Amino acid sequence: MWLRLFPSIFLCIFHLFIPKIALAQKFVTDNRFQKVVNNFAEDTELFTASVGIGIIDLQTGNIVASYNPNKALIPASSLKIFSTAALISEVGAEYQYRTDFILEGKTNFEGEFNGRLQIEPSIDPSFCSQDQFGALPFENLADTLAGLLMKSGIKKIRGQITVNRDLITDIPENTEWLWYDLGNYYGAGCYSLNFMENAVKIYLQEQTRSGKICDIVKVIPSILEDNYCSEVRSSVYKSDESLFVLGSSQDDIYTVHGDILCCGRDTVGLKAAMRQPESVFVRMLISALKKRGIQVILDKVVDTPDDVEVLIYQYISPSLWAIADRALKKSVNLYCESFLHTFGMKKNQTSKRKDALIALSQFWGSTGIDTRGLNFEDGSGLSPKNSATPLQLAQALLWTNQNEKTRYFYKLLPDVANEGTLAGEMNKYRLSKGKLRLKSGSMERVRSYCGYLMNNDKPTHAVALIVNNYSCSSDTVRKKIGSLMSGLLKYN
Repeated sequence: MWLRLFPSIFLCIFHLFIPKIALAQKFVTDNRFQKVVNNFAEDTELFTASVGIGIIDLQTGNIVASYNPNKALIPASSLKIFSTAALISEVGAEYQYRTDFILEGKTNFEGEFNGRLQIEPSIDPSFCSQDQFGALPFENLADTLAGLLMKSGIKKIRGQITVNRDLITDIPENTEWLWYDLGNYYGAGCYSLNFMENAVKIYLQEQTRSGKICDIVKVIPSILEDNYCSEVRSSVYKSDESLFVLGSSQDDIYTVHGDILCCGRDTVGLKAAMRQPESVFVRMLISALKKRGIQVILDKVVDTPDDVEVLIYQYISPSLWAIADRALKKSVNLYCESFLHTFGMKKNQTSKRKDALIALSQFWGSTGIDTRGLNFEDGSGLSPKNSATPLQLAQALLWTNQNEKTRYFYKLLPDVANEGTLAGEMNKYRLSKGKLRLKSGSMERVRSYCGYLMNNDKPTHAVALIVNNYSCSSDTVRKKIGSLMSGLLKYN
């Protein structure tokens, strides 16, 4: 009997030691803030919209202004604060991803290595990123590996270069994402080994006559030229439809669609999702090593008793804090999907998406947030099936501000004076630096912002706003949100 009760007893004791911070419990209305909130929420141009707002005083924990604070709405990329803060809290801001390069086999007297170069990844989203500060670019990595191989007396590799793909066994793209998104760079799947942010650059040639196909003239990485084709046509009419890519990791070919205004001779660029980044990395590495004097002859590997295993190099990522900074300021979906899988791995020793999502929900429930209506389908906010209330977003920001490991979380959010999607709108209000930090979220008929009102470069209030199903233009909504934020700052 005691053995049967032990798990329940252990769970109760465990919860006693989870640091729960007193989250907002009381509505103590600040009439100045509430008036600004009401003016926004009751705007006649938002008549069809579902609007939710929650503002919490960080010093008292009280809700000082709100409108439908408990209404579950689609948060879009504002959801990223949940996955990012949870992982930082779990592993610490200084955590680094590590990718191991291991030689398994033996080298003969002629400098020929027989065996495999085994790559053990860690779901690092920044591996060889060209945009992440502190990440080692691919060419530098190739230089390093070639130098280490030569130093070890290896002039030729006969065998295989392989990547362990066991860390993530889910379909790379989330099944709750829209088909329209999957082929685009922001819909790239998450793999055991991510490479160059799983993004491909495509350049199309403008045509001098209307109705002609705009051919692809350049693909980066170039080895993927055969994996993308164009259905883009030139047009004399300016189209509101941007270029987009259709395809997924389950397809051999991705297709670019849309219109380009003719008639010119320039090239137009866009980014697409990369299929099977592990294979792309191996192919590029073989080519890069050859250019540096190390030939790779692909052959069957025969294991022998005298084989040795040597860690020849360990690729170490920038700190989680640095990666999170890019994830939130540039709203990189891949990074936050990686955070989700990593959180699941660290929390429950499994990176399976379903288990990681459950762990993420349980984590935020353990902080004291009422998780009713909080629905995680991914870690990035790309799924339209995600939902959160403005109060939950604001409470999460209150928690991050008071938790020791995440108390500087506000620094990861865009400073609206010069960053983020609201920066242009706020210029008209001559917003000073350090006054407003917000993470934005957007998709069709969805706009959201969550972050902090600041004073002397310190957070004073957590603010969360979600607008769904508006019938006016997105520019109109953004202008109204800018006016709302300006009004709140006036009384901060």
